[in-house]
Amino acid sequence: MSKLKEILNRNINIKNSYLVGISLTVLLTCFLTTSYALFTANAERRGALNIVTGNLYALIKSKDINTDKEIIINPGDTKKILVSLTNVNTIDARFHFFYESTSSNIEIGYTQDNDSCPTESGVVLNKNGEKGDNQIYSIQITNHDLKPATIKFGSSVGFSTKKLSFPSDKKTIKILQETDGIEDLIKNNTNESKDYNSSLDIEKQKMFTFDDNGVLSYRYIGSNPRNFLKLDDKPFRIIGIFEVEKETGVKEKLIKVVSEGSINDTNYSYDNRDISTGISSNDGSNKWKDSRLRSLLNDESKDNLGSYYSSSKGECFVGSSNKKIECDFSESGLSSSSLEKIESVKWNLGGDFSNHSNSTLDIYTTEKENDWTGKIGLPSLSDFGYTFALGVDDKCFNDLGNCKNDEKSTTSGYVNKSWLYKNTYNFWTMTSDLSSDSLVYGINSTNTLEKVKANSDNYGVRVSFYLKSDVRFTGDGSEENPYVIAN
Repeated sequence: MSKLKEILNRNINIKNSYLVGISLTVLLTCFLTTSYALFTANAERRGALNIVTGNLYALIKSKDINTDKEIIINPGDTKKILVSLTNVNTIDARFHFFYESTSSNIEIGYTQDNDSCPTESGVVLNKNGEKGDNQIYSIQITNHDLKPATIKFGSSVGFSTKKLSFPSDKKTIKILQETDGIEDLIKNNTNESKDYNSSLDIEKQKMFTFDDNGVLSYRYIGSNPRNFLKLDDKPFRIIGIFEVEKETGVKEKLIKVVSEGSINDTNYSYDNRDISTGISSNDGSNKWKDSRLRSLLNDESKDNLGSYYSSSKGECFVGSSNKKIECDFSESGLSSSSLEKIESVKWNLGGDFSNHSNSTLDIYTTEKENDWTGKIGLPSLSDFGYTFALGVDDKCFNDLGNCKNDEKSTTSGYVNKSWLYKNTYNFWTMTSDLSSDSLVYGINSTNTLEKVKANSDNYGVRVSFYLKSDVRFTGDGSEENPYVIAN
């Protein structure tokens, strides 16, 4: 019996020791976690802002920003701040560094150009000892808006060996360029940019600023603003500056350009496929994504067809029923170096206009019903409408269908003073009326808005595209000294 008691007592003691060990481990873990949480909370009170992604951390610290990672910049002010980004993890990690702003009319960038500045692909900070790597960034912010702007900084974190997707709703910080960007050039070389005001004289106001869902955009208006640009020594005009979604999904402000004339001074078909001839597999339609005109402007040359995109010669489609003519873009097409400066973005294509008016605002809203992502398109119908952009008292802006080039008559239509108007040829727009299978909007040589048959009519082609944000310019935008892309 005594032997049995001895065995039982020994087992109980072992079990109790095991339980005590587990309890101590749990208590130690709680203590360390609580201590780290307290450290993080205290650090945040001192402006050290810890951002967590999964089990990885980014530590943002600056004496110039508050505990919400924000800084307020007054109208017209420029501030330089220092912000540090630290790897507080036990492993190497990849970090994004981004910002949000209550105003899109700010200029922000790193003042130093080195490999440590995070890009859209992020920057890797190694784990060195207990502290980990950190980088200090000098950032300059200028508020061009008429009201205070709040800028909020943030970071996302991932494994150093894996690709880190840039958040689609954030903005990356870039290196400030010594040369002027196009937005600065535009502001410096136009009359004062004003807000939406119907009392202004269209001939005195050359630029129109409008709020598009909280984002400021800029459009050139009037009959002859200073928006001339040359690319490959060919004449173009700048439509304006807009926030658009790039093929990567990132939104960015880019300038939109349109050719001054129709390519090759020739009219082309939008899509003249005709199934009845047995040559094509379907009838032509007004859907840009499948159109022959889209292919002409964006695809490499194939099947003996000419291509604006690859500056090649061959045959191009005109008229109806698959008719073709000889075409040559070896001189009129863009060079490969210029194509590299064009961004692939999301374009608005049009929608069901059956129950909509011809007002510019209504057209602009309807255009957003369908989209396509690519490099080269056409000016939209709303681009034409916004060249009047002075407000509810402007007749052309509110009724494009009754806007004609008639300076004297008060009965045949409203006076048109649009720089996009050309009295020598018709041209296609990017906007389709998808309440039908064949109608695309065009502007004819009398400056009248028309719905044109995609599978039988020929119109001029004024190419349009968005230039990449890192492109820099010289010139002042006048016809005598147009903007030219700087080397």
